[in-house]
Amino acid sequence: MPQALLQLEGIVLSKDLSGENFQKFDIFSPIEGKICCLNRISKKLKNTQLDLFDKVDIELSQASQGNLFFIKEYTTTHRHFNISKSYTALTYASHWSKMLLRNLSHIDHLEPIYDLTLKALTAWETLPFPEATYYKSLYLLAKHEGLPISQDWLQSLPTNLKEPAKIILNSPIKDLDPKALSITPLLHSLEDWLTSHSYIL
Repeated sequence: MPQALLQLEGIVLSKDLSGENFQKFDIFSPIEGKICCLNRISKKLKNTQLDLFDKVDIELSQASQGNLFFIKEYTTTHRHFNISKSYTALTYASHWSKMLLRNLSHIDHLEPIYDLTLKALTAWETLPFPEATYYKSLYLLAKHEGLPISQDWLQSLPTNLKEPAKIILNSPIKDLDPKALSITPLLHSLEDWLTSHSYIL
């Protein structure tokens, strides 16, 4: 019987070595969610290997057992080169990827979160203030999932945080002044709220 193939678009959320001859990738598909797959390491094609945060069109074949796939072919449609040039942007993009890997299995609406992830990666690649991108993305994730983030979390903030919270949410990132806005306590508060008031890990 011919081996079934799976064709999809996705974003590389993680990569790691698997033995001596393979790399293991977690791909975020807007249709399938998280897909775990292996790709044979090619010394001849080292510069074209998949990389973290790549947007790809990919063809997979399923392993005989379990939910593991092998990469048959792929095309990188966008590579977010510049994220790695900023330690802070790379840190927050990595936080976002790890959060998604913990939560994709129980996120109800994948396509809006996929689109949100692409927009966030573009922002981390091209805009300043990467903390604001992470903050706004977490907030929008909660809204997409139907959580009462505006009615509960935002309204319950102390007065000294409520105004900065609204300014960051309602302003283009390029117009924000990081030195004038205290975003660290907002991030801690938002993450704590998500942990205690939702299923998002």
